[in-house]
Formats: sequence, C-alpha cells, structure tokens
Amino acid sequence: MARISTQELLSRLEKGKVIPALLLLGEEPYLRDACRAQLIEKYVPEAARSWALCRYSAECGDTSAALNQAQSIPMLSPQQVVFLEDAHAIEKLGEKNREETVSELEKYLENPAPFTVLVMEAARLDERMKLAKVLMSQKVLVVEVGLGGDARQRVATAAMLATTLAKRSEERRVGKECRSRW
Repeated sequence: MARISTQELLSRLEKGKVIPALLLLGEEPYLRDACRAQLIEKYVPEAARSWALCRYSAECGDTSAALNQAQSIPMLSPQQVVFLEDAHAIEKLGEKNREETVSELEKYLENPAPFTVLVMEAARLDERMKLAKVLMSQKVLVVEVGLGGDARQRVATAAMLATTLAKRSEERRVGKECRSRW
C-alpha cells in the first residue's frame, strides 16, 4: 500500500474501512498518539477497552506475543487493536532471531486475523533490510507520522496539530469550568 498521511488515515477511518495492519512510521509522538487514539476510538468500544487493547514492545522481545494475541479472538468486543511498539528494534536482533521474527510477521501478514487491527510502530526503518520490505509491502498501510519533507505538507500538518491542540485545550478549559460550577 502507498504511504499516507495522518489526515488520510483519519478520513479512511471515517469511511469505516477495516484496516488489518498498519505501520505508524515516523518520530512525531503527538501524531502517533493521535493515530492511536483514533484507531482505538474507531475499533474498540469503550466498555471493552480493557479486554480488546494490547500493547507490546519489539524492543522487549514481545513480537511473538503480539502476533499470538493478534490471532486470538478478542473477548467482549468484535474487534481488537494490538500495538507493537519499537518495531525498528527487530532490525537490531541477531541474524537468526531477526530472520525468524520477520518470517513470523510475514506469515501473519499473509493471512491477518479479521478481528484484529495490528498496529506496528517504528521511528524509522532501514529500507535495505527485509523487515522494511515486509512492513512496507502491499499488505500493510504505512502512515507517515512526521511533519514530512515537503514545505506544504509540513505547514498543513503543523496547522492540523495547532488546531487539534487548541481544541483540546479549549475542551479542558470548558471541562474545568463545568466541574468548578458543581
């Protein structure tokens, strides 16, 4: 799949399309958090979030556990979201472990579970390595979570960030005012 921006991801989510596997690629933590929040909001009912949300770290060696969870039917929810943070850490594994892990990922992506949205996160990937080729394949939607290199894209992303931050700040302010009246 082609690389898309965070705005394009949000519009896809609004259209209701199920996305079996995503890669949040980039170093902008606010955009990554915004994508996570939107994915959770879209796919997991609030009452089921303690059951249908899982977070793992490839840096801690949890890739197999994340893939096993992705293949497990979620409890109390029709969908689950499984996050695999620090996917770039797989590149630093020893050759044998790296190949096994990439092979596991590749096998899962060939036939992803229909009830799971697998969200992998990486600051950056070495595009010469097999991991990048697998994660940037046609089976994974790559979402750029950075300001981008194009000046227009940077301005558009910065404007979206500023608007979102302003809205959240206003919501917090109004919320505090409402609570203080009680």
